[in-house]
Amino acid sequence: MNYEEFLKKLRDTRIAKNVSYKEIGGAIGVTPQTIYAMEKGKTSLRMKDYFVICELLNISPRELFDTTLPKGEYRSIAERLSNLSKRDSLIIRDLIMLMEISEEDL
Repeated sequence: MNYEEFLKKLRDTRIAKNVSYKEIGGAIGVTPQTIYAMEKGKTSLRMKDYFVICELLNISPRELFDTTLPKGEYRSIAERLSNLSKRDSLIIRDLIMLMEISEEDL
């Protein structure tokens, strides 16, 4: 995904969640015009502002970058994982690490 696609997905998510330029601007301390310029790629998005925007839109920061899962799926997965015991969480972590090692061998 390139930067323009990312900005489009951010804009589409903002519209789908019915969040205005003014709301986002107020949350990060800039004008609505700055948010408009950011969505058009004329002003850079600061990383710290990105996290605030994700929180305002009620999405995980990763959701806007990954196109493999439907919107909201990462949050759902994270909520379910947070209910696991420490032992089960460690088992899942170890399995993921093993899968990554296996992919590197390919």
